[in-house]
Amino acid sequence: MLTERQRDDLVSVAIHEGSHGWIAFASGVPRDAIILYAYCRPDGISGKYRLKVRVTDPVSRTQIGLAGKIGQVLHHRPDIIDGDRLFDMLASGQIPMTESDLTMAGDFDVDDVRQTVALVRRFWPRIERTADMLVQHTVNRLAATA
Repeated sequence: MLTERQRDDLVSVAIHEGSHGWIAFASGVPRDAIILYAYCRPDGISGKYRLKVRVTDPVSRTQIGLAGKIGQVLHHRPDIIDGDRLFDMLASGQIPMTESDLTMAGDFDVDDVRQTVALVRRFWPRIERTADMLVQHTVNRLAATA
C-alpha cells in the first residue's frame, strides 16, 4: 500500500506524464502513439512518456517538453498563473526540469512557456482524468504484485 506521500508523488508524476501526453496529442501525435508510464520503486516514484512517432516540428517539440513540468506546477502551485513568472522560474532553475524534458524542450523562450501554459490549461480536465487513470492503473499493478 502507498503512503500518503507516495500517493501525492504518484499523482504529481501522473499529472506530469499526462501533460506531456495531451500536449503531444494537441500537436498531432495520434492517441495510440502515446504511451504513459508511472513506476513505484524503492527509491521513489517516477514516470515516463513515449511517443511511437517522431515529432519534428520544433514548436511542438518545445511544447511537449515543457508540458510535464508546467502541468506539475499548475497542479502544485496554482498561484503561479503568469507565463512570464513561470518562464523566469524555469529558466533560472528555481523550478528544475529533467534532462529529458530539457532536451525535448530545447532552447525555449517566454512565448513558448506562455503558449504551453495556455495549452495545458485548455486540456486540464483531460490531463486530470488521464492522471487519475494512470494512478489507478499503477495502484492496481502494485496490489496485484503484493
